[in-house]
Amino acid sequence: MKKLYSRKVYPPSQPLPNEYSLEIAVKKMRDEAFAIQGEAVSLYQMIEKTFSNTDKCSLSEIEVVKSEVIYAVIQKGSPYREIFTLG
Repeated sequence: MKKLYSRKVYPPSQPLPNEYSLEIAVKKMRDEAFAIQGEAVSLYQMIEKTFSNTDKCSLSEIEVVKSEVIYAVIQKGSPYREIFTLG
């Protein structure tokens, strides 16, 4: 993993790691063999705008870190409900 990181993400010949904005990274993913690591919520919104339905079907997702479902206990009718609701 360290060898791959030093070759692809942070080559010794570069002063900074290979970092791309979300827009550029998703376009690179659409146009060439390119992988992105990021939050699904942000990525899916950009993929929805950028990819055709056919292209979306050809994508694969690899779960690197198992995410936990987190629940918040909120009083019924609380104004905070909107803050904690995704989507």
